[in-house]
Amino acid sequence: MVRATFEVYGIDASGNPEVWTTDSLSVEKGSTAAELTERMLDAAGIAYDAEESTYGWYLNSMTSSDGRVLAWDEATGAYWQLWVNGAASDAGASSVTVEDGMSIAWYYAAYGAEYPENGVVADPDAEQP
Repeated sequence: MVRATFEVYGIDASGNPEVWTTDSLSVEKGSTAAELTERMLDAAGIAYDAEESTYGWYLNSMTSSDGRVLAWDEATGAYWQLWVNGAASDAGASSVTVEDGMSIAWYYAAYGAEYPENGVVADPDAEQP
């Protein structure tokens, strides 16, 4: 068994970043981030749509607790991005093997967004003291 942390960073009805779930879980050695994701989303009661394709497991959408379905948004470029140990993953969830102490996160944002630290998403355009 290996233990990993799992987080989902969505957005609220006003478009502000928010933590949807965070937890840690032990899984069988050799489990993938896709398997961990399905198990954690099911346990958290978060509805989602995912599929297997020729490229591997793909997370199409997740539904917020107030019923909003977040999926690819052409207007903003936002989609569900996989982050591993605080960095955008260069591999799909079905190609990432969960290791002990690993952090797996899904973050709904446009490509190039910075990783949300402690549930807070930094605004690079914010006024600095």
